[in-house]
Amino acid sequence: MRKIATHYWLRPDGTLGKFPIVTLNAQNKIIEIRERETFIEEPSLELINGLLLPGFVDFLPKESEKWDSSQLKRSLNLVQINGVKALGVPVGIFQEALTLVKNRIKLVEYNHNKQVFSPIIERLNVSTNLIESLLQLSIENASILGVSNDFGSIEVGKSPGLSSLIGIDYRSLQLNTNSKLKLVI
Repeated sequence: MRKIATHYWLRPDGTLGKFPIVTLNAQNKIIEIRERETFIEEPSLELINGLLLPGFVDFLPKESEKWDSSQLKRSLNLVQINGVKALGVPVGIFQEALTLVKNRIKLVEYNHNKQVFSPIIERLNVSTNLIESLLQLSIENASILGVSNDFGSIEVGKSPGLSSLIGIDYRSLQLNTNSKLKLVI
């Protein structure tokens, strides 16, 4: 069992909660979420700085069907480094992508017209509404891909993976040049 505490977390309704403790079983499935008024240490508690987020859900662009194997491999590695836990992949490259990720990411065959592919932190940096962008990259994309039973939000019973966004101005909800994404699970 693993207990993770942080300063803030993205609730499934799109609001920010304070001082959560997320308890996970050995398979990294969430078994409990508690919020507290203040931070209090507990036995076996892991403190993670920043805003706790579910693993991201994203899509490879349709143009990825034209990539060579090394470009696809680099892109899939970038996806993993960016905390993506579920990925929509064009039908034409699904089998090749499946062999490259080796079950580290949930892949779903999908015909998506997305044309731009960039690191998630870059997309969040240019976002005018951080919460809206985070919801798009989690709950909304999980729903589009049909994987919202396990991914897209931090909820009991799910195994969404966890990331932490560090270096946020919580008053304006904006990132800055020191903002970083840290993979937790």
